[in-house]
Amino acid sequence: MSLPTIYLLDVAPGMTDAWAHAFEGIPGAHVVQDDFAGFMDAHPQVDCIVAPGNSYGLMDAGYDAAIVSYYGEGLKHAVQRKILDDWFGEQPVGTSMSIEHAGMTLVHTPVMRVPSVVRDPMVVYHATRSALIEAMCGGVKAVVVPAFGAGCGKVPHDVVARLMAQAYRQLANPPAELSWRYAHSLDLPDSLQHALREVQSIPLVDRSDFDYSDLDSLKRERLISRGYATEGDFE
Repeated sequence: MSLPTIYLLDVAPGMTDAWAHAFEGIPGAHVVQDDFAGFMDAHPQVDCIVAPGNSYGLMDAGYDAAIVSYYGEGLKHAVQRKILDDWFGEQPVGTSMSIEHAGMTLVHTPVMRVPSVVRDPMVVYHATRSALIEAMCGGVKAVVVPAFGAGCGKVPHDVVARLMAQAYRQLANPPAELSWRYAHSLDLPDSLQHALREVQSIPLVDRSDFDYSDLDSLKRERLISRGYATEGDFE
């Protein structure tokens, strides 16, 4: 099996810039800043799309909603039906499954059980590998992949890009045999490990008993930007 051509798609320039840096020099990887509909209209050669949803196939927000808007509600129902039939109603985080719909292969790869902040960014690495392996097994030629964990997951763009590039490189150069030496050769660079620890060290906020009234404006903005609070919590 060989890796398909991969298109890395996002509307945020910060994400596409991070991808461009992380995937620099990798043949077959293309970074595109566009919305989903605009990209699909301009790239008819793409025969596989990756949906980064949740474990229940509830595709009603963000990138998933854009896919459903483009292909219709039947796609969402097909995803949910397969989760019910193949996964007993809950697809594990980081796994992938594929369905055929309207001449297109959709790979569904949840990065979270329900919409939430991603506490372990390594799920980005595992989800990328899982989705690309599923695409390779299906024999697709070109696949469009989203920024795993960068939406409501709140994983920083740089971390998302570097983990996805790490996963791509591993699949592009798999081992001939397995050993502990090979396993440890895949250890993440110190700079990326440090970035992961920073993400994991951000404390979770329990909204039920947290008093927001004494926070200054800067702290409030940081909580909102990271998804731990909303404007309504300060009213």
